[in-house]
Amino acid sequence: MHLVRHPTNLDLYFDILMKMKRVFVKGGVNRLKYTAPALIFALYRLSTQLSGANSGYLMQSHEEHKVDDEPYHIKVKVTQALIFKNVAELVELIKSQYPELSLRLLLQAAEAINRLPEYRELEEEAYSFCTDAISIYEQELSDADVKFQAINLIVATIFTLGCFGPDNQDALVSSTVSYCSKLLKKPSQCEALTLAGQLYYRDYQKQGNKTIDCMKRAIKIA
Repeated sequence: MHLVRHPTNLDLYFDILMKMKRVFVKGGVNRLKYTAPALIFALYRLSTQLSGANSGYLMQSHEEHKVDDEPYHIKVKVTQALIFKNVAELVELIKSQYPELSLRLLLQAAEAINRLPEYRELEEEAYSFCTDAISIYEQELSDADVKFQAINLIVATIFTLGCFGPDNQDALVSSTVSYCSKLLKKPSQCEALTLAGQLYYRDYQKQGNKTIDCMKRAIKIA
């Protein structure tokens, strides 16, 4: 899968990936456990190439298209929204049978959007990926140790994301902190709350009082 790419024609590259998607889906969910993640990461690579094309940046293979030292802009029909729509569809296909894998893929999708220069245009897609990951955590995971690892991964991911407006950011942080305090084991609750408290204190958002509240809750549980 990682060998499939087209450096100059992004629409053709997307068409190839969609043909492979149709073939992979026919293979059933057991095979999709292996083929879907590979295809999803190929879509992330396409997303990065598309972002560079829209920004006027060039790959070396486009040097011959430059005129009077002006950047060559690639005109494509595929969009970022369409790419991440297919990512969501692929995750949906394996979500019920492989919830842990799906949760990780959803969080990585949000991170992929966050790395794009035009991430503000895809805020709702990123928010949907995060809320779907939290939904999987709530509804599909039952093992205490697995849930502890999952909530820490969710916290760590949200901490790195800067693609949300205040409303979406507050909703995600509040939901995540709430689940940290509902873990089965008290030591896990303390550790998760201590980690989650950092969500309120970042470069662009400093709410020290809420961070302290999380620390106090962790101490009280301990």
